[in-house]
Amino acid sequence: MGFVGDMRLKQAIQLAIPHWDTLKSGQDIHDTSERILKEIGNVSINSMDLRAIDRKNWSSLAPATRAKRAMILQKIVRTMIEDGVKGVQMPVMPKIKVNNANPEYLTSEEVESIRFVTDCSIVRDFILWQYHTGMRPSESRAVCWNDIHAGTVIVRTSKSGKARRIPLSSAVQSMLKRRMSDYEKVWADLPSEATVRKRWNASVRKATGKAGTHNLSLYVLRHSFASKLVQEGTRIEVVRDLMGHADIKMTTRYAKLNDSAMRDAVDSVF
Repeated sequence: MGFVGDMRLKQAIQLAIPHWDTLKSGQDIHDTSERILKEIGNVSINSMDLRAIDRKNWSSLAPATRAKRAMILQKIVRTMIEDGVKGVQMPVMPKIKVNNANPEYLTSEEVESIRFVTDCSIVRDFILWQYHTGMRPSESRAVCWNDIHAGTVIVRTSKSGKARRIPLSSAVQSMLKRRMSDYEKVWADLPSEATVRKRWNASVRKATGKAGTHNLSLYVLRHSFASKLVQEGTRIEVVRDLMGHADIKMTTRYAKLNDSAMRDAVDSVF
């Protein structure tokens, strides 16, 4: 390529897209990189300080989310270096402790308490949707009304690259009937990601006394969905399919939550 000068993030993303097109997770990387661009601006990648970016822009996000953003920025820079861009240096990854082995989750009572104190009706509806579908927030924002049919929603923008179908609870179906609109997307009128996060954090603190950040970010509703299914005895393969996990190892993190139920089953039989 031989590019010399101050390369900006927006241009680097555009140049990296052909590389991502060959990857199964390419669309997810592209979507996340565009989200990062909105969050940190069209910064120079020549001497990018990921640690400073993490402290300034992502301190309120879950550790896994922060780590993913940092890794994607690093991947963008590495791609530019491999393509021969001059003057670009590999950034140092920030130290982020991610504990994926023990995902945090909320009980149904806690989720209802959070919804009850939320002062924005559409955010209240979105919390219900997130808890009853287990979708990633980015997947939810991409759902169109024509993706919903016969009491199910088709997730077309799954991280694994494969579409999946999720049955909708009666509570969600009732909520959607009330929210029917002429918008193409179901959540087109949802406030910005930053505004939703701010309202969620405030509601979590008010309802539970806990900080609505890090492991209790909005993403915790996805973990809570899986946890509830497992605790009610749903087969782990079914939970995997509903969550859209490419590897069942990701799903088995929730298996231990059913330990007490399994003990009760053994006790009742023997």
